[in-house]
Amino acid sequence: PPPPRSRPNPFPSLPRHATRSGKWDDAVAGVVTERDYLHKIVAKHGDASTTKVGDVMTAKDEINVASVDTPVLEAMRAMIEGRHRHLPVMNKDRTMAGMLCMGDVTRMVLDEHRKEVVRLRDYMTGGY
Repeated sequence: PPPPRSRPNPFPSLPRHATRSGKWDDAVAGVVTERDYLHKIVAKHGDASTTKVGDVMTAKDEINVASVDTPVLEAMRAMIEGRHRHLPVMNKDRTMAGMLCMGDVTRMVLDEHRKEVVRLRDYMTGGY
């Protein structure tokens, strides 16, 4: 895979370290999703320029998280059941490891299915 790209700080009013991974329990109050924005601002004809993030976010106690050891299919099940397109992923020390998105999970599952099809085709044709 290509090396990670450095991204510009999306919150220039905050120091760079404030937007990086930290202890989930201490640093994260919640997550703002597209669904939060649509249901809590757009649908209510709110003003996004004056609405505070804390007023529309999904609180962290309502958010499913995965660990770096969570099997992909289990993470996918949690995302489907919770109707989430993104799932925060934690390291063992509860620091943020990254964000898993449904597109990533779908790609992984499809890749595994493609490999299985090739294995079965090879088996059936004697090419194993």
